[in-house]
Amino acid sequence: MWPRHQRVHRYVRMLPEGWLKARPTEETATDSFWAVARPDTCEVLVGRRGWTPERYEGWIAEAIAALLLD
Repeated sequence: MWPRHQRVHRYVRMLPEGWLKARPTEETATDSFWAVARPDTCEVLVGRRGWTPERYEGWIAEAIAALLLD
């Protein structure tokens, strides 16, 4: 695993029991979080598209919650 992927995996494992949707698996949840919350996603939206950091933070929180949390 890559260092950032390992950190994301630790975050996913720290979620309380029952917070993850019935699907995905822990592995898929880690991969999904890792793929969506990439540094280059922030760079594209904030640096190139002109989003404020606050807008990006709200969007990424909502996206992760929609993908992973019940």
